[in-house]
Amino acid sequence: MLPLTDPFSLHGAGKEWVAYSWLFEVLVFRLQQWFGLSGILYYNVVLSIAITAAVFTLIKRFEPAFISVVGLAAISIVSMLPVLLAPRPWLFTVLFFTIELKLLLGARATGNNRALWYLPFLFALWANLHIQFVYGLLLLGVAAAESFVTKILHKFTDQVEESAFHPARMALVTLACIAATLANPYHYKIYFPVLDYMVQQGFYDLVSELQAPQFRTLCEWLMLGIAVGTSFILGRRRTINAFFVLLLLMAVTLSFRSRRDMWLVAVAAAGIVAASSSNFSVASQYVLSRARILSLSVAMLVVIAFTMRTTDLSEDALRRKVSEKLPAEAVAVVEERGYAGPLYNHFNWGGYLIWRLPGLPVAMDGRTNIYGVEKASHSLEIWSGGSTWSSDPELDAAGLVVAQIDQPLTSLLKRDPRFDLVYEDKIAAVFVAHNRQKVELWGRTPDS
Repeated sequence: MLPLTDPFSLHGAGKEWVAYSWLFEVLVFRLQQWFGLSGILYYNVVLSIAITAAVFTLIKRFEPAFISVVGLAAISIVSMLPVLLAPRPWLFTVLFFTIELKLLLGARATGNNRALWYLPFLFALWANLHIQFVYGLLLLGVAAAESFVTKILHKFTDQVEESAFHPARMALVTLACIAATLANPYHYKIYFPVLDYMVQQGFYDLVSELQAPQFRTLCEWLMLGIAVGTSFILGRRRTINAFFVLLLLMAVTLSFRSRRDMWLVAVAAAGIVAASSSNFSVASQYVLSRARILSLSVAMLVVIAFTMRTTDLSEDALRRKVSEKLPAEAVAVVEERGYAGPLYNHFNWGGYLIWRLPGLPVAMDGRTNIYGVEKASHSLEIWSGGSTWSSDPELDAAGLVVAQIDQPLTSLLKRDPRFDLVYEDKIAAVFVAHNRQKVELWGRTPDS
């Protein structure tokens, strides 16, 4: 049975909580149980390959030239590499959004809408894996709005393509997909976190992955180039395609708002550019023969084998990599010595500490909708050594602090008589409250 209240944090104890990515979390947990840290790597590799294949098939559905398919797919995949290299639930969103777009564009091109009835089944799974299934619903809204926007544009110009989607049929498909999203343990409450994030916009300033692209990397500039290039292609068309324009506007708005969503421009542009090709004809589509499938599979296996050959992906090597980024050694000390809470920690390490120290509720973690903008901002201010750090009641009540070594608060705590430094390495420092009795099991006294 899934939790209905938050069991992981001090602040959220007893509060209603929706584990909106519960199926992804169960999947990753099982993979880690079966294969160790390599299991998480397997998830990342398999989903990245699936996304690459989905983008490839999306483009080849409309583009007959093999070289063009490969080139356009390569540009799209490279631009979204920062997203693909993270083993996060959003990989399912990228995959399902690409599949949905292919079904919609295929229905527009052929006039056969039967395939759209696969979408409710897709959304039933999607809603249990990642909260961004709402992007898929937004895409359906764009398709449903095409006919209405087309009618408005006809009042100003005759150079407008007629909508290929029947409004009533698209409305039925959309309603069926919305109903399918309710097939989850939380039913209609799955939408509550969406509303939280819509209302509490301040999180986009606090969390780095939610901030707008700063155009300091090649992938970000490539995303901009894709957006500009796709706009140019649409601008050169003799007629206006309302669906393509609305799709690009949606993708650009979301991608330029948050670097986590940069993939949207890449996927949307791939579909628009391929489907806009003047060379398209159903009869002349590029056919992926058995020989070509075999060639692509062999090439992919060679790349994977070479990567594994040149990279140490053993369990010990992966654990060393984890310890270079996360407080693995510090947590081992806490486990061994049985330090008691309450625990005080930084936002960045909350999820890891929940996993490694299940008996100690965290002070803060990445479930930002649980804490609210004000509390999250205050926590970051304390860790940056803000003027109120010494009088912060949560820090004052802490029995244990697992601190990032490069945070200003860590240096301040070393001179704070309320805490004793009991462990330090290149990544983390561990403090316990001065004269606080150590216990063997968290939350228990030696006599209990």
